[in-house]
Order: sequence, then structure tokens, then C-alpha cells
Amino acid sequence: MYRQLIKDLLVPGLASRWISSIASGMLGYGIPIFMLHRIYPDNLPGQNQTPAYLRKCLTYLKGNGYHFVSVAEIIQSVIHNTTLPDKSVAFTIDDGFHDQASLAAPIFIEFKCPATIFLITDYLDGKLWPWFSQVQYMIETTKVRAIEFGTTQEKTSYPLASDKQKRYAIHAISELIKRIDWSRLDTTLAALSNITEVEIPDDPPDHYKPMTWSLARKLEEQGIMFGPHTLTHPILSRVSDEQSHQEIAQSWQRLKQELQNPAPVFCYPNGDQSDYGQREIEILKKTDMLGAVSTIPMQYSPESTEVDIAYNLPRYGLPGYFTDFLMYCSWIEFAKEKIRKRLN
Repeated sequence: MYRQLIKDLLVPGLASRWISSIASGMLGYGIPIFMLHRIYPDNLPGQNQTPAYLRKCLTYLKGNGYHFVSVAEIIQSVIHNTTLPDKSVAFTIDDGFHDQASLAAPIFIEFKCPATIFLITDYLDGKLWPWFSQVQYMIETTKVRAIEFGTTQEKTSYPLASDKQKRYAIHAISELIKRIDWSRLDTTLAALSNITEVEIPDDPPDHYKPMTWSLARKLEEQGIMFGPHTLTHPILSRVSDEQSHQEIAQSWQRLKQELQNPAPVFCYPNGDQSDYGQREIEILKKTDMLGAVSTIPMQYSPESTEVDIAYNLPRYGLPGYFTDFLMYCSWIEFAKEKIRKRLN
């Protein structure tokens, strides 16, 4: 509590224009790339990822000398060794849920911010709905008060009597599923369905519906960009060479079939360092993708000498607390990252 209070008092001043200018001149600068997932209506209790909060963040950036750039522009700057404006910032959105198109995209268009939405193409094609959404649906709607779930060697008990307990179970079970043999995904989801006594609908319920290709085309005309996020959202490091290639190449092909000018930028599912590797980078290069984004939480540094940095661009989840947002898009977080690297 006291730590957060101190942050609330100090960060706005430290992130101010004149201090940022001095600090960036001494330290160099990074470019934060933010990612969003679900966007909730402003009147929904307990949610901070709302249109009002997103508008607050963009209003701050616009009023404090930041420049909105796309991920594709960042990658072009890497390829051609060109410089982007100081205080550049980019926004991305993952998966292709309908609320991303109806609630978030209009705000990015209003602020002339070229956000990039990464699409699970089989999801938009109506062939599936994301496995992690199915987990959330089963846990949120179950009437069972507790479950045991895990591997054949070890199972964990999850009480589900409160919303807080359900949120924890959704996170923990999703993290467990990410680490299984991916060929067992359907069996694992069926087991969870049996345990929770919740049948998985063939079509996603309203809360989980995707945007449509026609809506994506309309948004593209207004400045929103789109990139591939695989066919089905597997953890790529846990699938075969053939499936990894198929997930990447065919999702890119679907975007080129449906949209006028999709961005040649890929988004790794989950996106931790263990979720993809050099195999995926080589596939991306062979399919003419110019770069890719991960979920490694740090600012991109134009000074980076990392090999294949264009295929390993880091991103922050958009913080739900505004003081944290100020830190992540300012020199403060960039300085902390430099210190951590030196200590390591």
C-alpha cells in the first residue's frame, strides 16, 4: 500500500516532459509496445481495461509529446537502420475478439493511432473458439464448488466458491495446459468439461464471439492494421515442425486473402521465450514475414544489437493502473531495464 502511494506521488513528476527530456538525453530511449486483449464496457464493475481507461492513456500520450507508430514501422526502422521520433509508442491487440473491434478500435482511430490487431484466423473463419476462452467459460459458468485437475502424476485442488477463486483457477489451469503435449489439448479440454460439468458449445457464446472479416476490412480502411496470430493459437514450441509451419504460413495466407494490406508482422501465441524458437523465426523468414512480437516485458531499444531483434520485439501488457502505465511508457522503466541488464 505504502509502496504504491509513493509511486503515485513520485512517478507523475519523474515522467514529466522536462525531466523525461533530460533523462532520455543521458540514457538514450526505448520504445514501449503495449498489448491489449479483452476490452470491457465502461459500466462493467471490477474491470479496468475499458474504453474510458484506454482513452485516458491515449489522451496522456497525445498531450505529452508522444508519437504513435505502428509495429511495422518499428520493424522497418530495424531493417533499414533508421531513427523513429523520440517518445514513440506502439499498441497491439491479440486474438480478434469482437469487443476489440467494437470498443477499442474506434478509440485508436479517433486518436489516429495505428494499432495492430493480431488475428487467430480459424477463429474468424468460424472453425473454433480459442482454447483459453473455453477454459474461462467452463470455470466461470460451473456450479461445482471445487475441482481437482492436473496431470496423471499430480492433481491440484481448486476451490471455486468465489469469483476470486475462479479467477485464480482460470489462470493456473491455463498455465498448466500451455505446458502439456499439444496433441492432448482436445482430451484435456474434454476432461475439464467433465470435471466442471459444463458442456463446451460448438459456437462461442456472445462474450467470446470474434470480429468478422468484413468488420476487419472496414477497420483496415480507417487505419487499423492486422497481422497473423496462427490458425488455432497453439504453443508453437510444443508442436511438430509441420504444424508450426502450417500455423504460421496458412494464417498469413488467410490474411492476404481477406484484407487489402495486412502487416507482415507475426504474433507468437503466449509469446514467452520458451513458447517459440529459432525454428519459428526461420519459418517466418521463409514466409516473407519481416518481424514478430513476443510478450517479453520490456521496452524495445533502438540501440539493441540482439540478433534477429525484429523477430523478438518485446511488449508490455497494458497496465490497468495508470501510474504503472506512466512508468512503462517513460524513461523510468527504460532505466530500470538498463540497470537489471548490468546487474545480470
